[in-house]
Amino acid sequence: MNTQQIDFPDADTSDKLGDLYEDFCTAQDLPHMESDKLLAMLGQDLTPLHAQITWLQAFEKKWREVEIFEDNVLILSRYICAIMREALTPRELAKVNRINAEQGMEHGCASHDVIDANIVAYGAFCSVFFREMDSDSEEDCKLVNLAWDRAMRCGYGVEQGPSA
Repeated sequence: MNTQQIDFPDADTSDKLGDLYEDFCTAQDLPHMESDKLLAMLGQDLTPLHAQITWLQAFEKKWREVEIFEDNVLILSRYICAIMREALTPRELAKVNRINAEQGMEHGCASHDVIDANIVAYGAFCSVFFREMDSDSEEDCKLVNLAWDRAMRCGYGVEQGPSA
């Protein structure tokens, strides 16, 4: 079994991965410690269980991917906030935030009434990643949607940008 055969399809956040890791350690009767330290410890054992090491290696790889993705969401949301604060007047931004608060997030964002949010998202994406957004890419779309939601939830950082 190699790490390419192990997939974690539902573990797309660090919280979900953390839960998965806790379950793995409990099921395998392994100590609960950081996965890289556990890998090092198992690697020093003369009779390590190959499946445990393989799972941990795949987990480490997935953890790094999710961590990078979550960092990218945060960075992109900060750029979206900055563009919105620059593009809209304080009155427009206050109105957008008021409507969003009244209607809730499930109704979408009120910014669409005063600005082309797609252009804002596209500009932020290009600024952060130095490439064009691929609207056919599931990952690019997920990244932009999560970043926009985060920016919207913090009111586009009127008082401060979104925090970690």
